[in-house]
Amino acid sequence: MNPPTPPFARGYDRCSMVVMESIRIPGTDLTPSALCLGTSEFGVNTSEAEAHALLDSFADRGGTFLHTARVYSDWKPGEIGRSERILGDWLGTRGDREAFVIATMGGHPGFEVDAAGGTRRKSVPRLSPEQIRSDLEASLRALRTDYIDLYYLHRDDPSRSVSEMIEVLDEEQARGRVRHYGCSNWTASRVREANEFASLTGKTGFVANQMCWSIGSRHAPAPDDSTMVSMDSETYDLHRASGRAAIPFSAQAHGLFAKLQRDPSLEHSWATEGNRELFVRLNALSGRLDLTISQIVLAYLWSHPFPVIPAIGCRTQAQLLDSLSAVGARLPQQVMKELSSEFDLPA
Repeated sequence: MNPPTPPFARGYDRCSMVVMESIRIPGTDLTPSALCLGTSEFGVNTSEAEAHALLDSFADRGGTFLHTARVYSDWKPGEIGRSERILGDWLGTRGDREAFVIATMGGHPGFEVDAAGGTRRKSVPRLSPEQIRSDLEASLRALRTDYIDLYYLHRDDPSRSVSEMIEVLDEEQARGRVRHYGCSNWTASRVREANEFASLTGKTGFVANQMCWSIGSRHAPAPDDSTMVSMDSETYDLHRASGRAAIPFSAQAHGLFAKLQRDPSLEHSWATEGNRELFVRLNALSGRLDLTISQIVLAYLWSHPFPVIPAIGCRTQAQLLDSLSAVGARLPQQVMKELSSEFDLPA
């Protein structure tokens, strides 16, 4: 874990002077930037021109970790795989593919368009060997690359043997189309089962795990999608014991706390009583530590005893610069003890 660094002065404009921190993903040769830029809004609420400008700004400030998924944007009728294609087009203009750690995901249940033109997620799992390979091949084409640095299974299928899925990923790794692989929205018990199988059979197994996790996720409402998995004590213990990397999504609680600063009466799905009480505490901490609330939200994740690389979902340049201002921040040990106790996670 990187050592704590002093808090940053509130008036210091770090955005234009970011020295991007890197964090190694154990068990790999990957050392991506400490922030991962997610692309789920590309082609949805962010135009292609806006997306390319965000990618340029992120890269110009040392960002190297880019995250997408085969299914991203598919909930908006139209082009399939739009998010991956937009990212692939941007990569194609640069000629420096090897400078970036590209992560994408496959195996998500599909979407269907209803008569009114809306979309809904199908509940049928898509994790057969044929479906995994099909999604991977489509991702490679859209991203205009020969390999994926970190390939996740986007969901789990508890009815399917972990050995079958690990075998497929290991074969793709041997072919060079996947450098390393991980999982997203898997429970701790299934992650443990998969990696025990990998260890017994001489395979690398999952090197990273992606779950919903932020300073506010303990107080968030239950997701509409029952296949999504949030950080819990069992998963936390698994990461702390193994040192395996966590790469959480919804890492900034959907921007809740920054939005509450602008409008304390905001109606928001995550603005539960628990998170409103937490907001009051974060405001007090902001004054004590001379950190903005946005910096505290990300510093919380970086301050745990295993590698954590938050995946951020910026839609605007201002949001991106706000997130980048947190790079390098860590919370004092006593503050982490207080917050970890509140969330029922080991300090």
